[in-house]
Amino acid sequence: MNTEKIIFSDKTLAQRIERVDGLSNAAFVETRAKLFPESKAGWRGIGGAFAMFDSPQSPLTQVFALGLFQDVSTDLMEEIEDFFRRHNASVFIEVCPLADVSVSNLLHERGYQPVEQSNVLVKLIDEEPLLKPQSDVQVRLTHKDEKEAWANALGKGWANGEEISEEFLDFFKISYETDGTYCFAAVLNDEIIAGGVMNLREGVAALAGVSTVAKHRRKGAQNALFNFRINFAREHNCDIATVVTLPGSDSQRNAERNGFRVVYTRTKWMLK
Repeated sequence: MNTEKIIFSDKTLAQRIERVDGLSNAAFVETRAKLFPESKAGWRGIGGAFAMFDSPQSPLTQVFALGLFQDVSTDLMEEIEDFFRRHNASVFIEVCPLADVSVSNLLHERGYQPVEQSNVLVKLIDEEPLLKPQSDVQVRLTHKDEKEAWANALGKGWANGEEISEEFLDFFKISYETDGTYCFAAVLNDEIIAGGVMNLREGVAALAGVSTVAKHRRKGAQNALFNFRINFAREHNCDIATVVTLPGSDSQRNAERNGFRVVYTRTKWMLK
């Protein structure tokens, strides 16, 4: 490979990725607040980090980019913790390993414990090839009138046969209405069998939210969604794509088969 096309894992890359994640999640929180004012959803920029409250159980109710843009102090931590206290929410903080080690030390001193890890994978948009879809699954942008059908398909995929709560479906419906977020449907025989989202900001395409209805798995929907979204991002002048997965998961392996590689591993901390 031409060395000019190698992307190196460094603080500059991490700042770019974490900032886009923060902005994308902030846009989602703002949309929830607009659609559901009673939720009290909101976010604040604190010391270069993004502190956000979406709902008590939402994975977005946490802090992003702590310690990447500004040194972390006791005063800053107290400001962050006060934000979550006022929302009656637990404090979760996602920490990138490119932040200074003093961040993890301070969290430990304040009673935080690591509860989860996730891998951040990156692909250069101009790299070729992606896996060619070998199925009859077709991917397209969702239509304006199919929010319910799209949300239900993703909900079924994530629920794995369990009952789908309205709150869970709202998560997908809010994505549908969020600026900078694009929703994609994988269709087979005129039925939405899978879907995914992608946030486009500042030249970064952040892929997320892929889900396939259980009975339609292993039909090529995920590879088709990867292929279509990367081409879409290329057409919209993005130079890198990112995806976040659990370490060693099927999602990680599928991303790696499509040319993504792990650039760092985040750790999520919780205040006990």
